[in-house]
Amino acid sequence: MKKDKIKLIIAFCALGVCGLAYIKLMPYLTAENIQKVIEPFGVWAPVIYVIAFIFLPIFIIPASVMDMAGGLLFGLIKGGILAIIGSLINYTLCFFMARSLLRDSVQRIVDEKLSESWKHRLEHADGKEGTLLLIIARIIPVIPTTIISYAFGLSAMSYKRFILGSLIGVIPNLMAFTNLGEKALTPGTPEFWIAVALLIALLIVSGILWKSFLGKDKERKENNK
Repeated sequence: MKKDKIKLIIAFCALGVCGLAYIKLMPYLTAENIQKVIEPFGVWAPVIYVIAFIFLPIFIIPASVMDMAGGLLFGLIKGGILAIIGSLINYTLCFFMARSLLRDSVQRIVDEKLSESWKHRLEHADGKEGTLLLIIARIIPVIPTTIISYAFGLSAMSYKRFILGSLIGVIPNLMAFTNLGEKALTPGTPEFWIAVALLIALLIVSGILWKSFLGKDKERKENNK
């Protein structure tokens, strides 16, 4: 019991420190600045990047910024691979945070960020429909990755299904932003505008998928009445 209290105190202290870091550092946390910080590490830069990707999106930086930083630092292929590694570890950490002593704190965050319709869908997340919901949520660039991981960590979904669905869903999103980060080194070129067009296409396709999912969900509810 005493150990549990100590763990909670440490967790809340960590959250407080990260909150202060967010307030102080947010204006400087851009893909370009991340590149400037990590690049001097030389051969250790990939390791530092993955470590940063694991922790920063939990409290501070949107994952898309980290994706673009990976493209700036390492190019599309290597940056994409490193971003996938960092993302999956980040998802795992958040998932199990929601199933640990931090569950109540995570629940409050999810309750604040998600609508009632989302919460209802998550109640039935352990199945094919839940996996499809997870994949679409990962594809859509505007949904915070941390909130997704927290929400599914609170659901009945198994870790195996969660991490597989996350991998399938995040690859298109991640590669689009990593590609844009790489092409940002040559703004105005045809390659740059193609990268922008691919990102716009991702937004459109993810929107269509989401609308289609909501339509089927609504139809299913009406049939069950």
